Amino acid sequence: MGTIERFQSGFELFKTEVYDKKPDLFGPLKEGQSPKVSLNAATTVVLNFQPGEAFTIRNIANTIPPYDPADILAQFSLSCDLRVLSFFMFDSSSVQVKYGGTGAAIEYPVVHLKEEDDDKSKLDGAVQVENVIVIGHSRCGGIKALLSTKDDGSTSTAFIEDWVKVSLPAKKKVEEEHASLPLEEKLTIAEKEAVNSSLANLKTYPFVTEAIEKGALKLFGAHYDFVNGKFEIWEA
Repeated sequence: MGTIERFQSGFELFKTEVYDKKPDLFGPLKEGQSPKVSLNAATTVVLNFQPGEAFTIRNIANTIPPYDPADILAQFSLSCDLRVLSFFMFDSSSVQVKYGGTGAAIEYPVVHLKEEDDDKSKLDGAVQVENVIVIGHSRCGGIKALLSTKDDGSTSTAFIEDWVKVSLPAKKKVEEEHASLPLEEKLTIAEKEAVNSSLANLKTYPFVTEAIEKGALKLFGAHYDFVNGKFEIWEA
């Protein structure tokens, strides 16, 4: 079974056995997030992953920053302030700043998570992770925050707005190509475009591009629409 077929079949099983049978559980999710309702998609449930089948990384608005932070600073058009730098990890040896937590979470499964040699109990060098999928979801509060960011760079939050600005290219595309649409439709488009933005940023990591060029890694984007019970997936 191919990768896309595996994801789709896993979701169909979830939809048939869980989503369709529990309308009282998923009904509140359709109204948006609240203090009692979190919309974070549990991929192990939604895609019917088995224990050990997936290495999962979760954050606000499925955001992957670029490898080179200079790229993101350029996106801000010099409108960001020094608070943005609070997210960066300083590497004094190269005078370079990086999103350390996210970068480490990407590097570990792509580079260092290896198959264990059954005979010698050592790492045999075979890359275990063959697919990376970035999943967005409907009613995403992070994407709503992205579309609400102010052009003058001012913020009202300590972390959230500066973080979602990583996906400013998605906001820019929505504003340029879909300005006349209602907000609800803009949000849905932005949720998918933010995934594409993260996929583009993912390709700036040298160890990711190296694995792709060797045919050892594939990238996929996806969008989980729990309002309508749909799962869309595409190869990057």
